[in-house]
Amino acid sequence: MLLMNMLKQFTKKAKKSKNSNKGFSLIEVLVAIFIAAIVITTTVETFRIIFKSMETSRYVNEVLDSVSYIYNAISLGDLNITNSSFFTNIGNVNIFIKFTNTISTNPLETDVLIYATNSRYSFSVMTSIF
Repeated sequence: MLLMNMLKQFTKKAKKSKNSNKGFSLIEVLVAIFIAAIVITTTVETFRIIFKSMETSRYVNEVLDSVSYIYNAISLGDLNITNSSFFTNIGNVNIFIKFTNTISTNPLETDVLIYATNSRYSFSVMTSIF
C-alpha cells in the first residue's frame, strides 16, 4: 500500500513536471526505480509460479506478455514495449528495463537489467529471477 501511494505521488509530480522546467531529484529517480523493480519482480515471480504450477507453458515471451499487460495498466508515462524490454519516459527521467535469459537455459530464470537517467545522474541495477 505504501509503495502504491509513493507511485501515485511520483506520477502526479511527473504530470506536473511536464508543464514546468522543474525536474526530479536523484532520490526521486532512485525511489521510482525501486518501485518499478518491486512491481516488475513481483509480477514476474507471480506469473512464474502460475506457469510452473500449470506446467502448460514455459516460454519467457508469454511471461513477458503477461508482465507487459500488467505494467501497461499501471504505466508511469509514455511506454514502449518490445519483445523483452520496456522503455518509459517520466518527465525528464528515462527508465529502460530489459529482460534476458543469459545465465540459464530454463526460460523461467531471467536476468533483469534496470537503467535510469535524468541527464545528470544515471543508475542501473541487474538482478536475476529464479
